[in-house]
Amino acid sequence: MSTNWLFSKKNEFVTDLLRNFCIIQKILSRLFDQYYKSGQIDFDELADLLGQEMNQGRLWRLKDSAHLLFSKFPDQDITGQFLDWSIGYIFHECMKLKEDAYQMQNYVPWFESIREDINLNKAERDIAQSLFQLISQTRESIRREIERINFILDKCKTIFINFLPHQRDNFLLARFIYDQNAMVQEVFNDYYQELIKAIYGNSPEDLYLFAAQSLRQGGWIKKAEQALQEAISCNPYNPNVLKEKKIIANQLTKS
Repeated sequence: MSTNWLFSKKNEFVTDLLRNFCIIQKILSRLFDQYYKSGQIDFDELADLLGQEMNQGRLWRLKDSAHLLFSKFPDQDITGQFLDWSIGYIFHECMKLKEDAYQMQNYVPWFESIREDINLNKAERDIAQSLFQLISQTRESIRREIERINFILDKCKTIFINFLPHQRDNFLLARFIYDQNAMVQEVFNDYYQELIKAIYGNSPEDLYLFAAQSLRQGGWIKKAEQALQEAISCNPYNPNVLKEKKIIANQLTKS
């Protein structure tokens, strides 16, 4: 893959990285909430999230994208390497979690049933009991894996906060945060304001300004106007905001 091509797509790669992280965080949070309520982890949904070598799921693609991005840009600071490692760690823990979920779904009930089979002789019953003691540890393995994944997911938010200031002028990133603001706020939760301040400093209106510019350049003039109104609400005196207001007004007049 050409480094020049990758460099030209860097803003898209970074934006997709944050987008997919947010989507995966929501999926995993829902799966884990279900586990805490029912004691069962959804194997099929976890398998779909991971995918396979020839049919990669969203988490597998996120892992590969992060590695590609941070291995091809050696000038990135160590924060990018932290993010690469953390996403890879989540992927591998989820692989182990998927295997344990498979055991829980398919073999734990089977072992529970044969332990109660009155037709087993003593030797068979002893074997079944020994094997059940081992497989019953799967529940504890799942709990530990979920705890580790949750820990790294939380750390990833801090890592993103330290990494994304380099992407302040990434209009695609601003557009994503604006378009999917509810999801970003839900995922980052208490970290959200810290995230916005880290990227846009004392000019939070730039989030909406850059989103408006990206939308306008994409031909979405009405949506650009809506985004710009948010920027005006934040700081109606920002000269760049006022300049963009005139540009959008001219575009609306022509249309």
